Amino acid sequence: MSHLLGHLRDAGLIVRNRGTLRGAHTRYSATELGTGLVGALRPVTDWAVADFGFVVAATRVRLGLAPLDGLVPTSRCQERSATNMAINLLAGLWTNVLMVYVDSAGEGGIGPQSLEEAVNGDIKASSGEGRVVRPLPHGTMHATLKALVARGLLLRVEYPPQVRYSLSTHGRGLMDAWWQVADTWGIANDNKLFRIVAKTSGWFQSAEG
Repeated sequence: MSHLLGHLRDAGLIVRNRGTLRGAHTRYSATELGTGLVGALRPVTDWAVADFGFVVAATRVRLGLAPLDGLVPTSRCQERSATNMAINLLAGLWTNVLMVYVDSAGEGGIGPQSLEEAVNGDIKASSGEGRVVRPLPHGTMHATLKALVARGLLLRVEYPPQVRYSLSTHGRGLMDAWWQVADTWGIANDNKLFRIVAKTSGWFQSAEG
């Protein structure tokens, strides 16, 4: 819990308010940025609730748990937990990046070599304050793609001797929801988010300087 709270503070989503009186408890509250994100996540919440059975199944795969014997009762679906599970399906340093690039490739998908070249090509071409200093490792890419296929977000189709990756129906639904978040809250807070990512990820030139 302490690690999570620290991460949220570093991301500028919450602030810690120390009690001034003896015995007073420390309290946390959402910042303006954090409050805005909670409201902007509505599309993700709607997708997660509508596809709750898949979200639970994919989460169990992510956590290395055995599949459930039957269907998940709709009574177990709560918006907060469904949203949290949906967000965590994209957990991982390169997960969201690869999902975006596969999404951008269109319905025909993209091969792993082309995907790696596209990501690292854009990284190499970056410059200025936004210059990315961390390339995508070959092994990490393949491990991340394998995890996304296991979670049911990507499809792996073999066209011997080639392999191509594309979004599954569930992956398409989740990415459509995330694009709505990006197009509203993300664009509105673009400068703030860049500074946060530069500070916390170690990706950008600004984080080294």
